[in-house]
Amino acid sequence: MGNNSVVKLQQFYKKRRIIILGGSGFIGSNLASALNELCADIVVVDGFIDGTGGNVCNLENININLIHSRIEDMNNWKDAIEPNSVIFH
Repeated sequence: MGNNSVVKLQQFYKKRRIIILGGSGFIGSNLASALNELCADIVVVDGFIDGTGGNVCNLENININLIHSRIEDMNNWKDAIEPNSVIFH
């Protein structure tokens, strides 16, 4: 990725609210880590359902807000959504 592309990513994600649904698994936690490097405002929503691979240990050393909720229980996390939020599912 060119330097200009990295700068554009940094500008886009810096302080932007990012919501990662099911973010405590392998993919979600690595996404959170990468977005953390871009100074995003990260919210992870995860129900930690047995057998899904989600583990709070995967989120150690990543600056996030964690909402312990199943994603279908949107009333538990809908207030985290801001007008310019990006949601990864």
